[in-house]
Amino acid sequence: NKARSALVDGRLDETDAFLAEGRRALLSKGEGPSVDLAELTAVAGDHAAAAGRPGGAKWLWRLALQRFAEVGAIDSDVAQSVSERLRMTDEK
Repeated sequence: NKARSALVDGRLDETDAFLAEGRRALLSKGEGPSVDLAELTAVAGDHAAAAGRPGGAKWLWRLALQRFAEVGAIDSDVAQSVSERLRMTDEK
């Protein structure tokens, strides 16, 4: 995923653009909740954390977990990773 790659490389502005592009693409499909939407939301949370917005990150990670649960993917590796990041942030 382009947004995740840009985030890993520290390119926050590009990450933001890729997140917006991903949201538009998912909305244009007109689908309901999906794993792709949950994963995109998790990346948005990672972006918020990297940008120094821990409150926004926690909110987005919780939303991502809700979306993973809606599509029956709460036990996926990605959802578990999001849950761990949220737990670690809550402990600080």
